[in-house]
Amino acid sequence: MKKRLLILAMATAVALSSCKKKGPDDPPEPEEIKLEYSNLSVEVHKKNLEKNGTDFLALINTLPDEKFIDVLKYFIELDKNVPTYTAPFGSLFTIYEAAQGENIASVFEAAKTPNARNLSEFFAVYTWDPTEKKWIKTASANKLEIKFPADKNSKTNNAVLSFAYTASGIVSTFDGQKYTLPTSYVASLTVDNKEEMKLTSNHTYKADGNPTKADINVMMGSFNMAVLVTSDVKKVNSSLTLTKGKTSLLNLKNEANGNADINNAINATKINGILDNANTSFEIMNVRLAGVVDSKSVTTEYDALGNLSDEAKNKKKAEILNKYAEVYAAYKTENKIIAKVSFESIAETYTSSYWNGTDFVPETYIDYSIEPRLVFNDKSKVSLKAFTETGFSKLITDFENYGKRFE
Repeated sequence: MKKRLLILAMATAVALSSCKKKGPDDPPEPEEIKLEYSNLSVEVHKKNLEKNGTDFLALINTLPDEKFIDVLKYFIELDKNVPTYTAPFGSLFTIYEAAQGENIASVFEAAKTPNARNLSEFFAVYTWDPTEKKWIKTASANKLEIKFPADKNSKTNNAVLSFAYTASGIVSTFDGQKYTLPTSYVASLTVDNKEEMKLTSNHTYKADGNPTKADINVMMGSFNMAVLVTSDVKKVNSSLTLTKGKTSLLNLKNEANGNADINNAINATKINGILDNANTSFEIMNVRLAGVVDSKSVTTEYDALGNLSDEAKNKKKAEILNKYAEVYAAYKTENKIIAKVSFESIAETYTSSYWNGTDFVPETYIDYSIEPRLVFNDKSKVSLKAFTETGFSKLITDFENYGKRFE
């Protein structure tokens, strides 16, 4: 049975999986909960949301047109033996590949954990010799720098890839291997003395390796992504923003309480126990989603469902979500609620066939899932899928894959 929660609601997996209804010691409820409904019709809301989604993707779809894409592509073609998948290239080229595919979720994943461990062993300056078709290496004590032509028509090495790394002195163990954690990491691509791509990452840690702050910025031509996470283990604040020029494309904020000890997080198979409660808001262009969900109660009642049939269990799960979840969609600029979200159990029937050794035998099965529905001011309900099929589907797929570990 598929497990689809609010991750299908424009990538608000964090809101559904890790939020909690307001208690006396919790952060304030999102402002949307106190707002009034917009009086626009359902059809107008639908058109507005579809336009919001298609406008978002229209801007994202320009990412592969940025200059750094062609320059890095030429770098790979110049020397196919360059291991772009290993340190120190890993993060930068993973971002490059994700940007080619307009995959913002993968850009985020690559950016938040830059592969900068023990970069100092790679320090040197490499200059491309067009005559000998090879790199000329000179020593460097503090950086890795690669000079090469930006394209086949360049007469000089007008492109520079540079990597710099500062170790924290703190050693942590991941998967049985020990690594010196980075305090700062900078990777950049400059063409004709202009930065076309840059990743900066600054970190602080406790003595045991638990991170207390990660401040990461990725510039990809006219696009900028910023990730900021602060933690004292018991409380984690995080934000992610994506802009193109002066246009805000995406904004995610989360304030959470729980147990974000690094070993606990690494070994976790569920978000429960890492994040007990949180307040979350998620913005795409002019649409903001905010929610409060009592994740402890949801998990407790899910676990107590016992040996019910798939149909009965799915209905109970929808009831539990409606009991403990409050999620809203609102216009950011107008400050008005578009709709509230309710959850309903649905069943879809499929038919397939299998070979029994003599003939193909038809077989029918039912797939049960939970469908988020938008509830408008006039009490009408519309499947969220109808709003997200145009414009949001690619973004939903990206974030759904990222959110599967929280199921």
